[in-house]
Amino acid sequence: MEQYLNLSGKSGIEAYEIGETYVSVRFKNKSKCIISLVKIMLIQ
Repeated sequence: MEQYLNLSGKSGIEAYEIGETYVSVRFKNKSKCIISLVKIMLIQ
């Protein structure tokens, strides 16, 4: 995952990854959301 450049300092996003069929986002509280072309999953 790549570190998210939180330029405003107000985002809860820590890192992200862009795949061929998904976008994955890791938040500062360590929860992770994977957005897929097929479905949305929340991983805690």
